[in-house]
Amino acid sequence: TGITRGKETIMKWVGDFELVNETGDGPGKIIVKDNFTGVEEEVPVEDILSRSNTGCEFIMIRDFAEGDYKIRIETYDGGSPLVLEYPEVIKLV
Repeated sequence: TGITRGKETIMKWVGDFELVNETGDGPGKIIVKDNFTGVEEEVPVEDILSRSNTGCEFIMIRDFAEGDYKIRIETYDGGSPLVLEYPEVIKLV
């Protein structure tokens, strides 16, 4: 899966949960991890463009180099923490 740095990205999921923070009044976290170095960076809240119970749209982190990455989301489902990792390695281009 190729994703362009600094461009809008859509992530879809199966399930009935939304990307929300602990208090439910804002977006949860989208974290991108460099598979080579292990460095993680969180997508800024202002770059999360939309959220629903089937996915979200966000601007991919701009300052990572091209390469292989993993994405995980940290959200709250009914007040309980929920951490999910996208099952495939993504390639930033």
